[in-house]
Parts: sequence; C-alpha cells; structure tokens
Amino acid sequence: MLSSCWRDGKVDKWEVYMEIYQLLKQGFSKATIAKKLNISRTTLYNYLKRSPEEMTIWLASTK
Repeated sequence: MLSSCWRDGKVDKWEVYMEIYQLLKQGFSKATIAKKLNISRTTLYNYLKRSPEEMTIWLASTK
C-alpha cells in the first residue's frame, strides 16, 4: 500500500490522494488513514478539500 506511493524517494501525491479515498471507502477513520500513509491530518484534510480536477491542476503547478 504505502510503498506504492513512493517513487525515487519522493511521495507520489496523486497515489496518496487515491489511497485516501480508497481507505475512506473501506471505512477507515481519517486519523487512521493519516497514520497509515504517514501524513499529517492537516495534509489529509487539504487533499480532501480538492476535487480530482483541482488536484490535477495543483499537482501540475508543483512540478
């Protein structure tokens, strides 16, 4: 799970974003998801605020 989110020592933000939604569908709490993915709850909530389209635009702007 988490290992698939890492590429060349960097976290793949899109993979994390998708993993968050998969874990939510499975019934995990937000706090548990943050722990599983080794991200802060603040980061998790920031990801949840974004639609897939917004996430794509944001990711493109960070490259």
